[in-house]
Amino acid sequence: MKIKKIIKENYKKTKWSAGETTQVVIYPEDADFSKKDFIFRISSATVECEKSNFTLFENYIRYICPLEGNILLTHAGDSKKYKLKKYNFHKFDGAADTTSFGKCRDYNIMLRKNQAEAEVNFIKAEKDMRNFCIENGKNNVVVFFVSEGSCIIEIGDSKLILNKFESLKVEDFDVLKGKIYSESIAEVIFQKIKII
Repeated sequence: MKIKKIIKENYKKTKWSAGETTQVVIYPEDADFSKKDFIFRISSATVECEKSNFTLFENYIRYICPLEGNILLTHAGDSKKYKLKKYNFHKFDGAADTTSFGKCRDYNIMLRKNQAEAEVNFIKAEKDMRNFCIENGKNNVVVFFVSEGSCIIEIGDSKLILNKFESLKVEDFDVLKGKIYSESIAEVIFQKIKII
């Protein structure tokens, strides 16, 4: 089992047309975001313009939600307008012409089509310990991202403290058992990525 804590100072930051994107996790680790050769990527970006057009990512499925602020998304060829609030994830095709309205900090998951699938959940960590168990983990990568507060995650003999905007990546496991809790309250985005 590989367990890696990633602090925010180690995140890679780059500019995009409407703000700055912060790469939390890219898989595989030697993938190059600019070459679009990754299987999946998790990031958080600022949207600093009231109206912006998303970069196209053909061959990728995207999940997005606001962490701060609210946004409205529209997709070419789709008459619906998607008003997103905190932790309200929206799934869409990365090849779709997408326009965003509103300023925010968002959270993004990009998955290469037919190579990765995601299960995304929100966890509120409190003083009472919450157990988790993930089976059939051979082809899974699990990522915890703390969006508010700080939490403690125990896996086996490892006890890790994650502060706001820090993350934990776990891979190469058969069964993942652990506990998550907080001295106060923490908000955590939990992702299980299955490599197909």
